[in-house]
Amino acid sequence: MSRRAAARRGRLVVVGGGITGLCAAHTWCTMAIDAGAPVDVVVYEQADRWGGLIRTMVRDGCTVECGPDALLVRKGGLLSWMRTLGLTDALVPQAPTGRTVYVWGDGVHVLPQAMLLGVPLSTDALDAIDWIDDAAKARAWAEQDTPFVPDGDGSLGSLLRKRFGTEWTDAVMRPLLGGIHACSIDALSAQAAFPQLWDALHTHGSMIRALRARAPEDADVPEQCKKSAFVSVRGGLGTIVDALVRDLERFGCTMRLGVDAQSINTRDADAVIVTAPPWHVSLAHMPRIQATSVAYVVLAYDARDVSLRPGSGFVAQERPGRMITACTWTSQKWPHTAPPSRTLMRCYVGRMHDTRWMELDDAALAAAVRKDLAQALGIVCPPLWTHIERLSDALPHYAPGHIARVSDARKTLSAHRTYIVGKAYDGVGIPDCMRSAADAAMHAWHAVTE
Repeated sequence: MSRRAAARRGRLVVVGGGITGLCAAHTWCTMAIDAGAPVDVVVYEQADRWGGLIRTMVRDGCTVECGPDALLVRKGGLLSWMRTLGLTDALVPQAPTGRTVYVWGDGVHVLPQAMLLGVPLSTDALDAIDWIDDAAKARAWAEQDTPFVPDGDGSLGSLLRKRFGTEWTDAVMRPLLGGIHACSIDALSAQAAFPQLWDALHTHGSMIRALRARAPEDADVPEQCKKSAFVSVRGGLGTIVDALVRDLERFGCTMRLGVDAQSINTRDADAVIVTAPPWHVSLAHMPRIQATSVAYVVLAYDARDVSLRPGSGFVAQERPGRMITACTWTSQKWPHTAPPSRTLMRCYVGRMHDTRWMELDDAALAAAVRKDLAQALGIVCPPLWTHIERLSDALPHYAPGHIARVSDARKTLSAHRTYIVGKAYDGVGIPDCMRSAADAAMHAWHAVTE
């Protein structure tokens, strides 16, 4: 197609101004510029700000993430995006003393670092866990010798129990993996929720063997981040949103805040990318996907009043009356987020089947969280301040069969040059959203211009 023809047929409408929509618009704009075509892109967002769940605030000298708080550095083309946005040098690794994770069960117990997503990678990792009996640990280690028979996309919980045994799965993997989606592992698709485990099993016949044999992936990782699985951004993750918006404005992209998705006119668009999730947008052929509402409770303490063991925090096993699902020791995990005089913590609340917190006002919710912290860590002093974020329908459930349902919907919609993308479909992490946004924009561009 000629550049002149591409210019006539290159109008994109993006519905949703979270990280996915901004990355989709950015990808289309750069492709248009590279092709010598005019930039004809409009991004609509219902809220009064850009970024969706990503929002960074500063309080009392502390950098507080009101949504996601970390990035997997080796996932989803994140580093390519950081180079594009000029943010590589702003990436911050976890502190060396802030990388250990614990499980809060009957007590607070360490999870060895020689594990990945709850999969033990060495016998030393198993030996370090003294709160699970030897028979259960031996059963988990035997995963690498357990025959694998593919049987379709069932539940994650069922698959893990077959591979690692019930005790290991429920004690270690259930709080780790279920917490990411605020959902029971028995309601999650094994294939969609954790594709790295699914692919490892289907490629090698064993998750342990596959993950032990995985090749190092440090070639493109900035030197300061090579020993850290997770990274943050100096100034907060909102810096990524700010960089994207600056670029889009510079490209000449039209940006519209405060526009309800149902009122958007897409009739004159050559392609439409819908990044707003299906529970916020009414569009024919979109798959039905449920989501869980959650809350983040941030507490700031005088550092002299709180003493924490080395590590980044804990995930919580479910117990009657227990409110929190996990706790991040933010200032210990990311020292750049707080001055030395402050200890900053963030507690996570909400599961698919536990909505008790939604009936509490902020004072009662904070009190319930503090009760849990007193039981888990012995912290009884009052915080200097508390900040609560309530996020409606924040985390999607990828139920068994998710990938097939999404594929069918995309096939139908793409015939009309409409593309659905975002956390509801291809992964809840920021790198997942950035990668899938770029893929959707490139697919749409080629459908329009070729």
